[in-house]
Amino acid sequence: LAVRLQALASEPEIIRLHVDEPSDPAVFAALAAQTRAFARSLAGPPEAAESRRRDLQEAIAACDREIAQWRRLMRVHGTTAELTQQRLGAGQMLARLRILSQLVAPRNADERFERGLRLVPKLVDEQNRETSLRELWQRGTNMLALQVTEHAGKTGEHYVADSRREWVAMFRAAFGAGLIVGLMALNKIGITALHLPPLWHALAVSMNYALGFVVVHLLHFTIATKQPAMTAALIAATLRTDRQGRRSLARLANLIVAIVRTQLVAIAGNVLAAFPTAVALYYGVAWLLGPDWLASGKAAQMLHEQHPFASLALIHAAIAGVCLYLAGVVAGYYDNLTAVARVPERIHRAPWLAWLSEARRSRLARYVEHNLGALAGNTVFGFLLGMTGFVGLLLGAPLDIRHVTFSAANLAYGSAATGWMLPWHEFALLVFGVLAVGMVNLGVSFTLALVTALRANDIRLTDQRRLWELLKRRLLRTPSAFLWPPAARAPRAEKA
Repeated sequence: LAVRLQALASEPEIIRLHVDEPSDPAVFAALAAQTRAFARSLAGPPEAAESRRRDLQEAIAACDREIAQWRRLMRVHGTTAELTQQRLGAGQMLARLRILSQLVAPRNADERFERGLRLVPKLVDEQNRETSLRELWQRGTNMLALQVTEHAGKTGEHYVADSRREWVAMFRAAFGAGLIVGLMALNKIGITALHLPPLWHALAVSMNYALGFVVVHLLHFTIATKQPAMTAALIAATLRTDRQGRRSLARLANLIVAIVRTQLVAIAGNVLAAFPTAVALYYGVAWLLGPDWLASGKAAQMLHEQHPFASLALIHAAIAGVCLYLAGVVAGYYDNLTAVARVPERIHRAPWLAWLSEARRSRLARYVEHNLGALAGNTVFGFLLGMTGFVGLLLGAPLDIRHVTFSAANLAYGSAATGWMLPWHEFALLVFGVLAVGMVNLGVSFTLALVTALRANDIRLTDQRRLWELLKRRLLRTPSAFLWPPAARAPRAEKA
C-alpha cells in the first residue's frame, strides 16, 4: 500500500495539478520508509515496534494533509474523472494502511482481537458492495457529482443574497429578465403561428429560448428558480467543513434560508416584469395587426395550461425543474473544464489570435474563464425546454414544461386576448397556478442540487430531523429572514 501511494503521487495528473504550487512528494517516500521500518520492527521488541507504529501514524497524517491539499488545488484548477479517482483511491489506501498498522501492532491479544472483530463487518459490507450493481451506479454518479461540484464553488455565491443590498440587486436583475421573457413568450406565439413541422418547430422554439437566456446572461439579469441548480458547489463547500457536526447543519440551514429568500425575490421580480410587459406587447401588436391577432382558441389554451388542477401544469413544472438542474450541472461541468484544460491560457497564447492586442486577448481570456459555463448552461437549458415537447410527441407522452416566468407572461397574453372577461375567482386560481409552478420549479431544482452536493462529499444526513428543527426554529423566531435579509452581510457559518 505504501509503495502504491508513493507511485500514485508521481502520476502525471497529480504532477500537472502542482504546476503553479509545488507538492511535497517526500511525504509519500517517508511513508514508504516508515512502513518498511515498522514491518521489520515487528520481529523485535514490542517497545521498538510501538515506537515505529507511532512514527508511521505521523507519516500517514502527513500524507492525509497532502491529499487534502490536492483537493484544495482541484477546486482552484479544476479536476478530471481520472484525477478525482486517484485522490479518492489515495484516501482509501491511507485508511486501509492505518487499519492494518493497528491490527498488527504489538499490543495485548485481547485488544487486537477486538479490533479484528470490528473489522470483520466492514470487510463483509465492502465485499457485498463490490458485487452490487446499485453500489456501482452510486459510486459512478457520486464521482460525476464530485467532478462537477469540485471546482467553481464561487459560482453559487452570485445567486445567494446575504444582505439587503444584494437582495435589491437580485430583484433588479430578475425584473430585467422578466422584460426579456415577455418578448420571448411573444416570439414563441409567433413561431407556433407558423405551423412548422414538429422537429423544425422544436428547433425554432429551442433557439428562441437559448438566445433569450444568453441575452439575459449577457445583460447580467437572472431567471428565477435557475439559481438553486447553480448552488451545488456552494452547498458542498458549506457541508465540507464538518460533515456530521452541528455546525454543518447550522451552516446548511443558514444557506437554505438565504436561498429561499433570494428565490422568492427573484420570482417576484420576474413575474412583476413579465406580466405587464406581455400586456404591453399584446396591445402593441394589436395596434399593428388588429385585435384578433391572437386567436381566441389559442388564448383559451394558454389560460387552461396555467390551471393548477385541470391541467398537467405542476407535472410539467417538475420537468422544468429537472431541466433547470441539468443546466446547472452543464454549467458546472464547463466551469471545471475551463480550469482543468487551461482554456484562458490557451486563448492568450493561441497563434490564430495574434492579430488581437495583448490587452484584448487578456480580456477575452478572462471573459471566457468567467462566462463559458454560464453560456453553455443557458444554451443547454434553452434546448432542454424547447425539445421536451418534441420528445413527448415521439414517445406519445404528454411531456411539456412550465416555468413560472413564462407562465406569468402566457397568463397575461391569454387574459388580454379574452378582453379580461375572466371571473375574478378563476383569474385568482390561475394566478395561484403560476405561483404553484414557481414553487415546484424551485423545489425540484433545489432538491436535486442538494442531493448532488451530498453525493459529491459522500455525506448522508442521517439526522435530517435536526436540520428541519433548525429551520422550524428560524421560521418561528425570525420568519422575516425567509423574506427579508439582514441589513449587513452575515456569515453563513453562524449558528442557526
